[in-house]
Amino acid sequence: LFTCSTDPYSTNSAMSTNQNHPITVTIVVTAVSTALAMTIATRVYHSRYKKSEDDDDDEHAKLKAMIPPKSIFEFEEMAMKKLAPLSKRYFQYFSDQAVTATTCRTFYNSIRLLPSILQGDVSNIDTTLDIFGETLDIPVLIAPSACHALACAEGEVATARGAGAAGVGYCYNFSYSSVIYTDVVKEPGVKWLHMYMFEERDMVQAMIETALSCEDCFSAIILTCDHPHRRVQGRTLPYFMRAKYPYSDLDQPFFPNQAATGSDKTTLKQLLDPLYMEQMLRDGGNAGGTNSYTLSWEDVRWIQTLVNGKDGKKRKKKIPIVAKGILSADDARKAMEVGVDAIVVSNHGGRQCDFAVPAIEALPVVAAAVQGKIPIFVDSGVRSSADIVRALCLGASGVMLGRPPLWALACEGSEGLERMLTVLKEDLKDDMRSLGVTSISQLGMKCLFPPDQERIAEIVSACGEKLT
Repeated sequence: LFTCSTDPYSTNSAMSTNQNHPITVTIVVTAVSTALAMTIATRVYHSRYKKSEDDDDDEHAKLKAMIPPKSIFEFEEMAMKKLAPLSKRYFQYFSDQAVTATTCRTFYNSIRLLPSILQGDVSNIDTTLDIFGETLDIPVLIAPSACHALACAEGEVATARGAGAAGVGYCYNFSYSSVIYTDVVKEPGVKWLHMYMFEERDMVQAMIETALSCEDCFSAIILTCDHPHRRVQGRTLPYFMRAKYPYSDLDQPFFPNQAATGSDKTTLKQLLDPLYMEQMLRDGGNAGGTNSYTLSWEDVRWIQTLVNGKDGKKRKKKIPIVAKGILSADDARKAMEVGVDAIVVSNHGGRQCDFAVPAIEALPVVAAAVQGKIPIFVDSGVRSSADIVRALCLGASGVMLGRPPLWALACEGSEGLERMLTVLKEDLKDDMRSLGVTSISQLGMKCLFPPDQERIAEIVSACGEKLT
């Protein structure tokens, strides 16, 4: 570039190559000198200052490792480093492109809170929720999920212990628990019995009757209603079949509660045998129960009758039935017609149907249809106390946490779960102080930024409902 400069001393304007070029020489010397100076400066920077920055980063990493995780995001970060590949793949499984899971977080992040200052005494904050005759310290339950032993050795026992210590409810997945139910119910705390409505009704009946034989252990039954196919099992089962297990576990039932009721005695060795599994599937069977292609509200009515009798007086105290998987106003109204006692607005953590409406976006529509007649919970994407606040502002009675408890268990077992939930409670109180409210009953649309109130009202109206 420099040696092709025009020679100002040439008798013509053409390029000359046989004469001296003072300007060209000057430019070249200047460029070389500048490049040399920059090289020296860069080396000095890296030898003195960059090394100092790297040392600071290392020191920060060491300090971070010394401080236990507190927020849900910190627990997730640590859990991803601790979980075995099988556990990580199973817990982090999403349907298709994970759009549903992503849009849940996007919608949460789009809702802005409107703090209210100088509201007087906010020292005493009431975060409790009374539900079905029991009290939770915060409006949170741990959502039903399977195989907690993939997160920590104690499995569901650790989950029950951590939740109970923090005053949070626990929806116990009886069908797919990795721990026998008799060990789990020994832990104090509020527990709901979670059930799938399998094709094998005799299996469902045996498990419900066995679980409820533990007097006063479960205060409600929560039913997964958005599971009319077998995609999750089909996509996640191969992970289990390729994992390494201790030989001592091979002859143990893979689902101890189902084995205890005589429903399914599939051992780990059989589960890992492709020929056995192929034959079982060919014969129409399925390890751990078969998800039904014919699910209907009649299945819910059947369970209501099984649990409480036709007249609802089978037991001294009626056991409430909760329907999980509601995303539309019509389904919410149908649930109330059938007589369920509460509903959960849910995307199943993004594991069932991708590109579905985010649960948090559907929540105000469902709340408008329910009009406060029964409690509403919401799950899928809840990651902070601010998410709890926003969910309650949109009409939820409480929220459910799916993956976060598993991350806490993977980090520090029941103690990690208790700490995560305790920090969540304190953060919730501080968020409420910032909003100028002292009870969760005071949270509502007025706590949101007005443009977001209008946007949510438009969503509700577009769905044929009206905010109350």
